[in-house]
Amino acid sequence: MTFLEEIKSLVESTPVENQANGIAAYKIKDLVDGKADVPNEPGVYFAGRASTQQKITLCKASSLGYQMVEGGWYEDEWEKIEQKKEKCECLLYIGKADCLKDRISAYMKFIKEMKENKVSKTSHRGGRVISLLQEVYDLDFCWISFKDLSLNPEEIEKQLLLKYKDRHGDYPLANWRS
Repeated sequence: MTFLEEIKSLVESTPVENQANGIAAYKIKDLVDGKADVPNEPGVYFAGRASTQQKITLCKASSLGYQMVEGGWYEDEWEKIEQKKEKCECLLYIGKADCLKDRISAYMKFIKEMKENKVSKTSHRGGRVISLLQEVYDLDFCWISFKDLSLNPEEIEKQLLLKYKDRHGDYPLANWRS
């Protein structure tokens, strides 16, 4: 299964199913470089690898030279992160946004600052785990914007996360819920 196929399968029978047909994946590097037009609408977004064949290497923050960020680097949960990485297929993160452009911009800013400066003033819990992947710039990223503004991004995200957990036994690699 590919990244986009996994997303389309996940959104089946949800209020955003019909909006998933036109989604396109972008490389995180292209988004960091501003090469995509992200809408100013609410929605959900996804990070992942193009297919299960794409390698993902989880690295500790210290080996990447990263400085401490608000919330830390999951050092006390490293074994759990490794286990989640081994179980994940393509989808690595599901997020929500009241404004996709603002949220995705903050996510990309965090990743860029960590990769280039090894420190960031921005904090993004899911972005922290994604930035620990050596291949972060080669990962895929996409979103579903809500043309129907009555849809609640938080509710849709919750539905998608629960559906993912039902299928895989846990949340995606970079999603942390209790």
